[in-house]
Amino acid sequence: MKPEISSPYTNVQYFTRTNSNKNEQIQLAAITDADVQHMYWFLNEEFLGKSKVTEPYYWNMRPGTYTLRVIDDHGRSDTKAFSVLLTQ
Repeated sequence: MKPEISSPYTNVQYFTRTNSNKNEQIQLAAITDADVQHMYWFLNEEFLGKSKVTEPYYWNMRPGTYTLRVIDDHGRSDTKAFSVLLTQ
């Protein structure tokens, strides 16, 4: 079974503040088969990092429209589009 991205959510707009002093993050997570140990995260084809299946990956938000891809350690993948909007 290919991984299924469970976060970020579908049809949800995410917001980041222009004057925020802290890093606002989105949790990246996926549902996988039991034989998977690691997931590799890509945002608009740029490698973000690797996470264990039992631990989510956190990404520091910035405004834009993105395509998220996760690839498991067996080469199976899933993609999801989402956007981050700037607010005050």
